[in-house]
Amino acid sequence: MGEEYLPTYPFDFLIGFFLFISFFPIGWILCRPKRSAKWLGALFLPSVLVLSWIVGATDQGNAYQDCMKKGEQLRGALSQYHKIHGHYPDDLTQLGWTTLPGKRFIGSTILKYEIRKDGYKMHFSGGPTSVVATESEPFEQLFM
Repeated sequence: MGEEYLPTYPFDFLIGFFLFISFFPIGWILCRPKRSAKWLGALFLPSVLVLSWIVGATDQGNAYQDCMKKGEQLRGALSQYHKIHGHYPDDLTQLGWTTLPGKRFIGSTILKYEIRKDGYKMHFSGGPTSVVATESEPFEQLFM
């Protein structure tokens, strides 16, 4: 929930408020038997939804920024690997890095790596942008 969203922090509050108001009646209805349970359910359900959305959005944003910061270092490591071994690695774990850029708290890395006949392609995305690099081209943002 929220993990494919690149956060735009000024709007997080408005979206969170909208989700809270939207799910308040559902919590109220689900906890019909007792009055105190109604209030608890009506507040708890939308609060959990909003919190999970914000955590997912923040995690995606952090992974995106991590790829932006470490992407060129990774390209350099791939170039060194190619010079030593004569080919590019089958996957990025062969480079020996302890953590790869773009790792999310829950789930895999957002950075995708593909071997091609003439080299490799790496890409990741967040929000309306996709960022692509090859063995001959640095990372470039493309707007979808």
